Amino acid sequence: MDYRILIWKNNLDDSEVAKWRSKGIGGTDVSTLFGVNPSKSRRRLIEEKTGHTQLVIHEKMKFRMRVKDFIAEEFKKTGIKLLRKNAILQNVKHPFMIANVDRMIAGKKEGLLCKATSNKDFTLQRNERSSIYLQCQHYMAVTNAKGWWVAMLVGGIHLHYYYIDRDENLITKIINTEKEFWYNEVLR
Repeated sequence: MDYRILIWKNNLDDSEVAKWRSKGIGGTDVSTLFGVNPSKSRRRLIEEKTGHTQLVIHEKMKFRMRVKDFIAEEFKKTGIKLLRKNAILQNVKHPFMIANVDRMIAGKKEGLLCKATSNKDFTLQRNERSSIYLQCQHYMAVTNAKGWWVAMLVGGIHLHYYYIDRDENLITKIINTEKEFWYNEVLR
């Protein structure tokens, strides 16, 4: 196995989950490192990872988590069997890389990312430089998966899903970018 369980989240409260998320670079952090996250600066990410600013899990984030469960249930109608990993995963070779995956696909080296978005954001997210594409490639790097599904609830009423193949060149770039950031900016 290319990853290990860093911590099971079953009995953790939100503040404990936030503390564990600061122990590495997660899928939602990648877009900041690649300059495509308009809502978080690199400086803010450094502050979160070094403990100078705590990641706050607010009501909007809690709501998104409940929506993810709904999206996963709807995705099951495809016939693809899902496994819930209620844990923070850590790459064995690159321990600074962590992942809070929504679901893994049973019997395959694949996962599922569940997202809710507005109509205008949907077309932007299918781009190879989008935060979703980067997040999926990060998850594939952490878990050594061969591909990742995205199930997206658009406008609150339409469920779209698509598959992203593993991109070895981008994964190498993600690993190198995260390694440089972790060792030269966070641990320093």
